[in-house]
Amino acid sequence: MSRSLPPRPNLDHLKNEAKALLKTLRAQHPDVKLTDAQRQLAREYGFPNWAELRAKVLSWSTDAGKPTVNRVLTAIQNQDLDAAMEILKAHPGALSNIHVAAALTSLASVIEALAAHPELVNEPGGDPGASPLLYACFTPRLKNPEWQIVQEQIVRVLLEAGADPNARGGRYGVPALYGVTGMHNAPGIARLLLEAGANPTDGESVFHAAERFHEEALELLWEFGVKLNFVGEWGNTPLYFLLRWYDMAKDHQAAKGLDWLLSKGADPNVACGPERENSLHVAVRRGQPLATIQRLLDHGADVDLRRADRATAWLLARRAGYVEIAELLERSGARREALSPADELLSACGRGDAELAAKLSSPTLVASLEPSERLMLNEAASAGRGPVVSACIAAGFDVNQINDRGATALHEAAINGYSEIVRSLLRAGADHRVKDPHHQSTAMGWAQFGADFVQDPEGRYEDTVRALLTAGAEVRGDEHVAAHEGVRAVIEGTRR
Repeated sequence: MSRSLPPRPNLDHLKNEAKALLKTLRAQHPDVKLTDAQRQLAREYGFPNWAELRAKVLSWSTDAGKPTVNRVLTAIQNQDLDAAMEILKAHPGALSNIHVAAALTSLASVIEALAAHPELVNEPGGDPGASPLLYACFTPRLKNPEWQIVQEQIVRVLLEAGADPNARGGRYGVPALYGVTGMHNAPGIARLLLEAGANPTDGESVFHAAERFHEEALELLWEFGVKLNFVGEWGNTPLYFLLRWYDMAKDHQAAKGLDWLLSKGADPNVACGPERENSLHVAVRRGQPLATIQRLLDHGADVDLRRADRATAWLLARRAGYVEIAELLERSGARREALSPADELLSACGRGDAELAAKLSSPTLVASLEPSERLMLNEAASAGRGPVVSACIAAGFDVNQINDRGATALHEAAINGYSEIVRSLLRAGADHRVKDPHHQSTAMGWAQFGADFVQDPEGRYEDTVRALLTAGAEVRGDEHVAAHEGVRAVIEGTRR
């Protein structure tokens, strides 16, 4: 008997369903292939084969009402090459669009389009709009080095026709150079952009090239004069960015990027953000490895510099309970200070001493803390420091407090799959309905995104999603929906 597709069928869901069916079939027939499972699933839904089922689902997708070109370009912005090619296969005429041609590596079509309409070279296309050059520099085709050669020719043709090498656009308003230095590592194209006048200090490219340690791209940016100590619109340097968002003990590519930045003269004393803290401050506050702290000291980090709130790196270490870091700073000349009642409370929280934190705390004392100090809860949730989260909760910290990226502690724990911390926060009253302002996503969306892209080795993403669902969180169609098999199984099992 045929099954009915849901009103809004999702191709990722069907792929996961086919994989689950494959496991079932292999229990009886070990030689069964994924294509066999896909074919059987397609027939269960009333289609003769997987290709026809897939084509039908794509035609019913949430953007099916858009023109075909926009559907292709949306797939490119989502880095979903398979979906883009599937739509193009059904509608080959879309390749006559210069944006589609630039994204899907059709040099002849780009040349033909420019010959007919040269004014299109900087025309925004798609929703949100981006120039042909941006699509050429962000296409997922660049993941394959063999395609980079053809893309390089396309970029050259576009630049010779007058494409702006500093073009920005698309979903996040990022520059073309970021696409070939940060998102992808395509040094040949990056050189073309830089020679054409692309700004190497664009506030994005060196940050993300260092994050992923795209060494060839980094060296190119250096060759063309990138300013490593420039504080752009995000309020930080590349060095600060890496130390703020990456754990140098886990993220080995980011750690290599940090070493590269320091070797090229990145200054750890540049003040960043509203707190005017430097790279040493943030490294200490985040509990980076002792070796990383020592690297900053070896490259001139000043142990006695103070943030806007007058806190030194030593005081931040003591507040966070990082005894070994405080001792390292003392050996490097940091001065010890008397601790205030607020410092004593933060230190108890930082050591994960919930009993002492509750004893020392009061609503008045918590209210007197600086905004950055009250964010210890969010920081601990992001770092997986469960005892610290418990101590902050015991002290009366606001569990729905928003950090500098608009995220609650629940968001931060969810994206890393720290399920026990998620449960602690939910028991303490964390609101799973809160959305961050940048992606308009709840903790459930962050958890599913984390399962697909963060993949913290200590994360338990299935259990995290289970905890959120148990608390009443919804899986929303306007947020990221995981392709992760285990997460999908939890979600589908809850719906049945």
